Order: sequence, then C-alpha cells, then structure tokens
Amino acid sequence: ETTIPVIQRGRGQVKRCYGWAVKRDHTRWCGNEPPAIVYVFKESRAGYNAVEILEGFSGHLHVDGYAGYNRLTEEDRPEGPVGLIYCWTHVRRRFERVIEKDGSRAAEAIKEMIDNLNNIENKFKGQSPTARLEARTRKSKPIVDRIFRKCESLVHQIPERSNLRKEINYTLNLREGLTKFLEDGRFDFDNNLVENSIRKIAIGRNNFMFAGSIKGAEVWLAMTSICETCRLNRVSPELYFGWVLGSINEDVIKLLEQDTLSKRQERELLKFFNKLLPWNCPVGRY
Repeated sequence: ETTIPVIQRGRGQVKRCYGWAVKRDHTRWCGNEPPAIVYVFKESRAGYNAVEILEGFSGHLHVDGYAGYNRLTEEDRPEGPVGLIYCWTHVRRRFERVIEKDGSRAAEAIKEMIDNLNNIENKFKGQSPTARLEARTRKSKPIVDRIFRKCESLVHQIPERSNLRKEINYTLNLREGLTKFLEDGRFDFDNNLVENSIRKIAIGRNNFMFAGSIKGAEVWLAMTSICETCRLNRVSPELYFGWVLGSINEDVIKLLEQDTLSKRQERELLKFFNKLLPWNCPVGRY
C-alpha cells in the first residue's frame, strides 16, 4: 500500500488515503496464469482493509512485515487463514540502516548472508518450482539457519534499546513467514514484484499532486490497474481500450442500464467481461 492524497472539498485540506496493490505474477516460476494487478482505493491503512480486499481469497500472500496483514491469518476467517510469506528484502534494508547508523559488524554479517540468499534466487529465477525448491533446500536453507542462529546468539548480548537489537527482534518475530519460501518453489524470496508496481502510483502522485475527490481517486486507481495489467501482458493500453469499446454491443449496454439483474444475467455479464480482460486482447501486442 502507498499514500494517495485526496483533496477535501470545502475545507481546502488534503487527506492522506491509501492505494492498496494486489498482484499476481508467476514469471519467476514459469506459472500458467497471466499476470495481473489491481489497485484498490481505501481511506486508511487499517488492517480490516486487507480483509475486505481479499474477501474470498485463500492461499498464500507475499507481504512486508506490516502487522495489519495478521488479520488474514485468523482461524475463524470464512475462507480459512492466509499463509503470510514475508520479504527478505525488507529485512535486508533494515540491517542496512543499522550499518549506516552504527557501522555494526554484526549487522554487516547478517546483510551479507541475505545477499547470498538473493544471489541464489537470481540464479534460479524463471526455473520450475521443482528446480527452485531443490536449490533452496541444498543452498538456501543452511544460510537461513545460520542467519537465525546468529540472531539468537546476539539477541541477549546487545543492549535492549540498540538499533541492532530492534532489527534482530523484528527478524526473529517474522521467522515463520521468512522461512516459507523454503517450503514451495512457487513462493518468492521477496515481494519486489508488487513493490515495483506500487511505484506507478508514486509517480502519478508526484505528477498529479492529489486526487480531486474520493471518486476521482477510485477512477485513477482503476485506470492504472487496467493500464498496468496491459503492460504486464505486453498489450498496448490504447489499442486495448479501442478493442473493448468495439466489443460492447447494445445487449450488454441494456443489461448495464438495468437496476437489478437475475442470477443468470449476472453470470452472462461476468462471462462476457472475463473475455475482455487484457490477456485475451487480440490486438496491440508487442
């Protein structure tokens, strides 16, 4: 998630809201599902927003260490608890800050081990889940074990209020999610794929300064979702929109104008628009 400034009309003030990004991308492990991303507008960063956005979802989710996602792991969730896979890049960044502030050799040692993990991941990027899991079992797991042994040996040897102690506690608290990538070759070592996509919102934020209303922010994120999904599937957004508009006939328009729809009509409409998703576009590919 990232901030979305929204002007409050009549007050002359800007409210800090949020754009949440949910991305599917199987390119690192040769999956068959086409890539897609959805940006969702919410007025806050509270954890209940993650629950609302992912209603109906079950499985595993790559996230940073934000505690708001913990709501998704509750046992009484209707779809079952979500498995959270934490990001080693975020952990590395935190130890890097300790090095910059304190010049800590212990932090440097931990960062170097995380760099070694990243190097292993880069060598097996784009390979099958089986190959990735085998490499992680042989090469990555021993390094991960050394990282946590190092953290456990240091945690009681350094001052409780020190920067290093804070980051070691952070890492140990996330241990279950940080080791998830060792269990399945489809899981990733980091969540950089979605982090990089959030930059699209940040660039827009810098250019536009703010959204003129909540509805304006929702439209901004909806259009960005479509354009970015087009880009992920190597489809020209301009030609895609032309294809979509040309595909909508009078029968569809009449259905959209109705106040209520039968279950059959809803299914037909959903089936029709599923055919218009960017990866089904026959024109504008590059």
